[in-house]
Amino acid sequence: MLKPKCHTGKGIAYVSSGHLLPCCWCDSLHPKPKEEFVKLGFFFEDLKLENNDTIEDILLSDVWIDFHKKLIETPEEATWVCKKNCSDD
Repeated sequence: MLKPKCHTGKGIAYVSSGHLLPCCWCDSLHPKPKEEFVKLGFFFEDLKLENNDTIEDILLSDVWIDFHKKLIETPEEATWVCKKNCSDD
């Protein structure tokens, strides 16, 4: 069962590219998380902190909303890093 820690207080991560990610585990040295979050759109240029007025502008983007919706509605489709770190298994 998936229990997203980003929904229960684990903070978002600001990464060296200037983007935000749901948590620090998403910026792992393992290449798989980065690939997944690139595919999901988290590294779009318009989601860089410097290209937004507020953090809320980023967190309320379609990319972020779709990501969190998937964690709740279709957890079996969650990213590898989410399943690895936020599952009871």
